[in-house]
Amino acid sequence: MRRRLLVLPALAALSFALPSFAATPPAPQVVDPAGDANGSANAVYDESAPVGNQAYADVTSILWKTTTKTSKVKKKTVTTVTGFTVTLTLSGPPTAPTGTEVVYRALGTPPCPGGGTSAFFGVVYYTQPDANGVNPQSALRDNCTGATRLTPIALPVIAGNTITWTVPLSVVPADTKVKAGTTLTGLWFETREIENFPSGVCFPAPVPTYGGSCGLGAGTLDNSQAGTATYTLK
Repeated sequence: MRRRLLVLPALAALSFALPSFAATPPAPQVVDPAGDANGSANAVYDESAPVGNQAYADVTSILWKTTTKTSKVKKKTVTTVTGFTVTLTLSGPPTAPTGTEVVYRALGTPPCPGGGTSAFFGVVYYTQPDANGVNPQSALRDNCTGATRLTPIALPVIAGNTITWTVPLSVVPADTKVKAGTTLTGLWFETREIENFPSGVCFPAPVPTYGGSCGLGAGTLDNSQAGTATYTLK
């Protein structure tokens, strides 16, 4: 009996000495090389794009993540899907230069029939509010009705080099068919610039037939192709 009393405390001490392991954070579904937001933009629309990588528009990863809540139902713990978050990680803080507005989009292909083979669904954020008050600064973006639709959502949280949208399922239009259990395929992103040039200022085009840019310019700073990345709302 005395020997057993000596062994048991030793085992108890050993159990308390075991290390604890934190849960591994989920991996982003989309990863993009850093340094490729080179501002070449679309030459047809914008000849004034900045030269070199623009860290404020350089997306390096996107993480779609499900939000849930737990409740007790007949003494059982039940987990319910409440929505999702989308986090864009950039090479630098999303602070656009003076006179430039940047548009951040994270999209995928939903199961809605209305958008056809080019259907899209996701989130968008404009670094400046619409001066005319027509388009929301932060929104769900989809074309499940056959035309682009913007559904207002809360402004994303900007922390350091990240932009994080939180989307409750209650605001998702029913015709997108996006709900608990839905899989979005072909995840991709795009960052675009919109520049308001000073009155009367025009920028010549490197190719005369393009016509240059005057007044307002828009072009792609960084993007990814719709690949094999998917996200399931579960």
